[in-house]
Amino acid sequence: MRSSASPSTGVRPGPDKQQAIAPLALAITRPSALQHRACGKILGMDVLASRIILHPTDPTVSQRFYRDTLGLAVYREFGPPESPGMVFYAGQGLIEISGHSDQPGTSSTAIWLQVRDVTREHARLAAAGAAVLRGPHREFWGLIEMWIADPDGNRIVLVEIPADHPLRRDTRPPREESAQTASG
Repeated sequence: MRSSASPSTGVRPGPDKQQAIAPLALAITRPSALQHRACGKILGMDVLASRIILHPTDPTVSQRFYRDTLGLAVYREFGPPESPGMVFYAGQGLIEISGHSDQPGTSSTAIWLQVRDVTREHARLAAAGAAVLRGPHREFWGLIEMWIADPDGNRIVLVEIPADHPLRRDTRPPREESAQTASG
């Protein structure tokens, strides 16, 4: 068990000092959580990780599609050797292919994946036999999107954010020349 004694003095803080330290410790260990300043209680959900979970009609075919056709890296495999689940890295999120469903994807849900070059991905995926629902197209909101489907019909939107789009532009004012030289 860890001691709460001060490393510099070896003395444990009294109860009133421990109460004063607790909110500070919470703020340091959970910087993303919304907190009530007076009591240090967390007000919002503290999400640590997330993933999309798909239960395909043929797990082996779907796992091969996400691993080999899309080229997503495997985060982990789990479960029985005869029908393992597989989790893939997808940018800052994860996609899990596990279990089994009797019906193919019929949901209005889509997986959104940002890529560097949609046109290059279109050519690569079409050559690999992926079901391309719609080729690259610049949407009125400025993003370049194409749509494909996985083996169960789940829509995957591949998105490229052009260099001139507000999501990519640095909207800060230009630095003054003297500030650049001074900080050097």
